[in-house]
Amino acid sequence: MHKHKVSLVGRWLFLALSCGTAGASLAAEQVAFPTPPILDFYSPIPPKPAPQPGEPNDGNFPKLPPGLPSLPPGSRWQEIASNDPSAICSEGAPYAYFILDGDPDKLIINFTGGGACADAESCDTSKSPTFFKDLGITRILVSETFGRGVFSSADQSNNPLKGWTHFVIPNCTGDLNLGDIEQTYTRADGSTFKIKHNGAPNTRAALAWLKTRYQGLAKAPSKVVIVGSSAGAYASIVWTAAVRELFPKATVRQFADCGAGVGDDRGAFPPQWNAAASFPAWVPGLDPAKNDVAHLGLNAIYKLEAAYYPDVEFSQFNYNHDGIQSYFFKNAGRLASLWTLGLYLKIEDLVDHVPNFHSFIAGGKAHAVLVLPDTYTLETNGVKFSTWFSDYIEGKQPTTVTAWPF
Repeated sequence: MHKHKVSLVGRWLFLALSCGTAGASLAAEQVAFPTPPILDFYSPIPPKPAPQPGEPNDGNFPKLPPGLPSLPPGSRWQEIASNDPSAICSEGAPYAYFILDGDPDKLIINFTGGGACADAESCDTSKSPTFFKDLGITRILVSETFGRGVFSSADQSNNPLKGWTHFVIPNCTGDLNLGDIEQTYTRADGSTFKIKHNGAPNTRAALAWLKTRYQGLAKAPSKVVIVGSSAGAYASIVWTAAVRELFPKATVRQFADCGAGVGDDRGAFPPQWNAAASFPAWVPGLDPAKNDVAHLGLNAIYKLEAAYYPDVEFSQFNYNHDGIQSYFFKNAGRLASLWTLGLYLKIEDLVDHVPNFHSFIAGGKAHAVLVLPDTYTLETNGVKFSTWFSDYIEGKQPTTVTAWPF
């Protein structure tokens, strides 16, 4: 299966590179495909274009209503206010976690989306920040009125997570739940403001609460799945090691939903966040005191964690023309047309070199399958995503699914 997929990707890369060369032709008898050149996504390119109408919603991720002040009455979810004083959102608002009780033997730890920021323009909450500064988005996701995908009460009969205990760790610090620093940003007019990139203390507090809860139950779960959508996808990767140590006897699986890190070859995360604070220092190659972790790309993190925990399964889902991921890619000063190529290269690298990694690439511009109706309807190459995901979290080995990139 993997060899077949690599062949398809190789053919596409060859065609994409060849068609852009004047006078290029494909010999009918050619059966071997050249290795594509390494793309430097950081090489000088024209200035980033002005945002087009509808961006970043060109990824079909709908606009959500303003943050709810609290969960709706009668909600099945519980909001647990953190009693850890170090756990706060970007502007000092209180932090909390959310739990839906189910089978205590099956646990889903879900990192929410919510964007990210790393400069004055994207972090300024008085204007148009590219992240959620509070818990409103999480309350919307788990509410009975707005919840969709795995959070939709209307689809519980087909929900792959039905019956599991569902624990949600919100993102409200602009740092993918990875940072541990307060940054001062300066606006164009010289005024300043502060953002608490506090994702690492928040996550540690959430996991500490979860540990205490299971100690009270006197029995740890036997199945644990760490998932994350959009911004949460990156958190799900980095924090898998900590969760594995928290539940050492459990079967552990990780699933990143639309967070491929395309173009991160010089470092997966901005230095403004101090993301190294969230890295598992006990994993060889990820100790900030011994290694230059700031320049590690996402694939390198995957490889190091997967090698250290060969009994943990890792996975990733992406749409091959994801509007949100390509939007951030373009706004970082890169050619948006290269994003899909970069996605296939990164996934091919992981599938080829990480035995315990699995991938599902679907066609389209949507973003975050777990919070869309696509959770139940999406099908690629005859494989339904809901079946693929359900098999995966229940312990089966899924095939690698790859949509044709065009």
